[in-house]
Amino acid sequence: MTGRENITASSERTNIYIGIATAIIALLVYFRTLSPSISFWDCGEFVASSVCFGIPHPRGSAVFILIGHIFSLIPFATDFAFRVNLISALSSAASVFVGYMIVTRIIAYWLDDPRDVWGRIGMYLGGVIGALCMGFNKTFWTNAVDAEVYGLTTLVSLIIVYLLLKWYASHDSHGSDKILILVSYLALLGVGIHMSAFLVMPAGFIFIGLVDRQLRTDARFWISVIAVSMIMVNLQMFLLFTGVWLIISIVALLNSRRSRMWRLSALMVLVSLLGFSIQFYAPIRSKFDPPIDMANPDNWSRFVAFVDRDQYGGENMFTRMLHRRGELSHQFGDFPRMGFWRFFSEQYSNPGFIFLLLLILGLYGIYAGMRKNVKIGTLMLLLVLAGTVGLTLYMNFADGTQIDPNTMARRLEVRDRDYFWTPGFAFFGMCIGIGVSALYFAVRKRLMASDSSKSLANAVSAAMIILVLIPALAIGSNFRSCDRSLDTMPYDYAYNTLNSCRENSILFTAGDNDTYPLWALQYALGIRPDVHVINLSLLDVDWYILQKKAELAPLGNLISLDTNQIETIDTIIRGMVMPLPSRPFYDAIRKETRFLRPFQNAQGKVVRTAHQIVENILLNDLDKDGNFKYDICFANLPPAEVAYDLRAHSERVGLVYRITRDIRNKAVNLDDTYDLVMNTFQYRNLDNPKYYRDETGTS
Repeated sequence: MTGRENITASSERTNIYIGIATAIIALLVYFRTLSPSISFWDCGEFVASSVCFGIPHPRGSAVFILIGHIFSLIPFATDFAFRVNLISALSSAASVFVGYMIVTRIIAYWLDDPRDVWGRIGMYLGGVIGALCMGFNKTFWTNAVDAEVYGLTTLVSLIIVYLLLKWYASHDSHGSDKILILVSYLALLGVGIHMSAFLVMPAGFIFIGLVDRQLRTDARFWISVIAVSMIMVNLQMFLLFTGVWLIISIVALLNSRRSRMWRLSALMVLVSLLGFSIQFYAPIRSKFDPPIDMANPDNWSRFVAFVDRDQYGGENMFTRMLHRRGELSHQFGDFPRMGFWRFFSEQYSNPGFIFLLLLILGLYGIYAGMRKNVKIGTLMLLLVLAGTVGLTLYMNFADGTQIDPNTMARRLEVRDRDYFWTPGFAFFGMCIGIGVSALYFAVRKRLMASDSSKSLANAVSAAMIILVLIPALAIGSNFRSCDRSLDTMPYDYAYNTLNSCRENSILFTAGDNDTYPLWALQYALGIRPDVHVINLSLLDVDWYILQKKAELAPLGNLISLDTNQIETIDTIIRGMVMPLPSRPFYDAIRKETRFLRPFQNAQGKVVRTAHQIVENILLNDLDKDGNFKYDICFANLPPAEVAYDLRAHSERVGLVYRITRDIRNKAVNLDDTYDLVMNTFQYRNLDNPKYYRDETGTS
């Protein structure tokens, strides 16, 4: 007998109502703590890309961008960023609802009598606690209140898990294959949000094999699984495996009198390709040269590199996993930025004794789940392991103990990486709810089996309802750090930086946090689009240089190198393949002809490609009298590797360093800065003690 059959129709309606109420609680808290505008890191890029139909960093998050564009068109707030932020709040609240339904569906298998009110209360109790521990764990909540992809990704993952449980309840009935086909579609569609949406699939495939003997023993099913799973390796293997297997399955289906297994194989692979097809948003949109066009994936080779994230290193994640980029004790322990335990121990309460109790409850939930239903319990165990241990091994975070052989720099994570464990923290939060229900049923069973009266068992059961307050521990400990309602600093920083520049200035930025907020204001809100923002981290790659060359063209030939001197092709040098332009250029500063690539100067410093392009712009921006036609500014100190001593020739104006002809040695331009500070700049909430500033906000 299935768990759903152990619940009456009226109880099922009550269950849904409680699930909706739980999600509404989460939604109200998310609304209360929602960011009013842009945030640091990727949020500004996602907001800007959503409004202007841009292409953010690989793999592009096409589904999020398309949904974000729809939200940006709904006129319920003047700030486009706030509209896009709502996607995270709504999808995260929906995740809480689906999480509640998963927990109660699991616990429903434990009910002996669907009419037992106290049994149903135990089920509802576990559902509420599990869903809210998931919804208010620190990492999940942080990503629920600004424009990030993890709320929507978690929603897709949880829907897949819920569908697998639904399939389990009816897998021996006609039509259950439709659920597996839908799961295959959602898994690859979810990759169009974030790759972690696929994280549930290995556990899901194992679960399917444990449940259904016919599928477990049929090679066609497992070949389909392998073909679909190739998306975790690289794009071309995925397309090759799925394409070949789809043709084989269709041909076999046409010659086998509509065999169930051939039909299932063909449809699983076909809908996976259909789900993946959302990724073709990137090359189609890139052809129109949007303002944000990361990696410029407008042809096949660049699109493949875009999907495979070659921008972050040509090595795929599986290969990279085989040689550790940090000590295992650091990756799993309490280590800054990337230690799993460092983040796990603060997810559901303050670290310490209370967390230890919650940890025991979660582990007990996994144990009890496997005892009561080994197949479903195994699914939950695998999901938790995949999202915690598995992700720690797979992501292979760098702790600074290893040297990158390409750059000779120490590999070290640039910020806290807790968001990668979002699925693991979410599933373990659900297991806390399962553990509470298991404890509830165990206590009640012991009291009912002893000489104690039934009334005592009911009284103790009623008293245990107070455990529903367990999520309050997470809310209390995480509220301040997750409250983004006063977070106006990213907007004000971007506004003040852009307004520190004169008209048509060229502003060089260093990385994500001094670039993405500027993009959001320029491309989403239309503030100071005349300022030409150039990211030095991206200026090392050919596609970005070409984009900036085209952008600056109306101001003159500020980047004078032609396409053949910029665009790289794989070239064999001394037996090694290196990306090089097809033609060299004349370096007017060093009086030599060479290729545009990093080199070591006479002082032993590495002059990056980006530094050479800066030099080229500086030279071409000078008029015949040696004055700059357009201001050159830097959001941070100018790089010392550039041939000119830019730091000596820079003055501080507001939040930027402006390059001057005279020696200024970073002195503050008091007149211009005073005028900006008094008449232009914004400083909202900086004097508000309720405004929580994290590491980024205080640095």
